[in-house]
Amino acid sequence: MMPFPAEYASKPYQFIPSPHDNYTLASEGSLARSAKVGNEITSICFDNSHELLWTGNASGRVTGYTIDNMKQVFSFNETRSSIQNLDIYDDIVITVTSNSVAGFRRTGHAFFRAQLPHFQDLKCIHRPSTNQNTVFIGGKQNDLIIFDLESQTDLKIISDENSPTSKIRSNHSNIFCANDKGVITIRSHNGEKLSDIQAHYGPITGFDICDNKLVTAGCTIKSGYNDPFGTPRGDPFLKVYDLRFLTSMQPISTPFPPQHVFFADSLNSGKIVLTSHFGRIWTTNINNNSSTNFVHELPVYAQIRHAALSSSHQTLAVVDSQRMF
Repeated sequence: MMPFPAEYASKPYQFIPSPHDNYTLASEGSLARSAKVGNEITSICFDNSHELLWTGNASGRVTGYTIDNMKQVFSFNETRSSIQNLDIYDDIVITVTSNSVAGFRRTGHAFFRAQLPHFQDLKCIHRPSTNQNTVFIGGKQNDLIIFDLESQTDLKIISDENSPTSKIRSNHSNIFCANDKGVITIRSHNGEKLSDIQAHYGPITGFDICDNKLVTAGCTIKSGYNDPFGTPRGDPFLKVYDLRFLTSMQPISTPFPPQHVFFADSLNSGKIVLTSHFGRIWTTNINNNSSTNFVHELPVYAQIRHAALSSSHQTLAVVDSQRMF
């Protein structure tokens, strides 16, 4: 957990919604069934086939909500283990725990559960193509795994210095894997490493790709006399890269250290939506940084833990440290 900046507490930020931005608050409420340990939300994602938001929690429960009023319509227990990652592929709800990958119908009927020797300390899963059964699975273990959902077998095990992976994205030609050392590793769709980008000098907290542009948010680990191992501090800027030439563009200064970042449309307009570590949400444009518009602010001391943007780019969901969405 990052320390709360003292200057934000002493000088509370005055949120002024912008009349020129198209994001407005649609609904809010509690996602936790109770305040007991184990009910905290650990993963969220949107359902591309239905107007649903899915959540997984620390005790293994998976729940689907309608987007318009957050009414619970599906709920089932996946396992007793914490859900590390959650995604929806066609008619299958995919769950990732530290040592397993499982698939379910939306009603909770189990399709499969895979527990393979290489499944250790898993964190993320990503399907590069919507018409294929192949997924990439990463985590803190030393292996990046290419896995076939239909046969429930590993197709390829990739081990190199940047195999530990915390987040995975893709575009039409490549796979992008982020790790806690601040490195984005670019790979082919068969897993071959093509290039490394040292985007930050600590954990990458969010990144996204649109066309030939890559944007990243992350931290720098800073050590001191009383903190020899270092503490991640949010970088107060976004890094931007042109993937055609693998070149770094001018970093974009941000009013708050960004945590999550998403391209806000698929038209390569440059518009992005961001969250800070401490509850601010705003949009800007990587082509025109002066177009920053603030969207929403959570209550003071509420830390944003999870964020997701729908495939239509019309709905952003965030879950904070108080288990509110």
